[in-house]
Amino acid sequence: PEPEKPALQLVGVVSGADEGFAIFIDSTTRDVVRLKTGEGHKGWILTSVSSREVTLERGERSAIIALPTPTQERK
Repeated sequence: PEPEKPALQLVGVVSGADEGFAIFIDSTTRDVVRLKTGEGHKGWILTSVSSREVTLERGERSAIIALPTPTQERK
């Protein structure tokens, strides 16, 4: 069966008025993936970018991926 969510970890976003960009790490290959709104990766299309999360869609499915929260402790 196809995965319910993309195997991507969000590491950065650039959100603009007309389009946005997102930078991910592919969890299976560890490759860096850069997408702008409307582009896709392994069937998942980046449909929206906000300041801390993105939405990807694949057919009827959608997935929201958020940036990790900053840790309170600094070592």
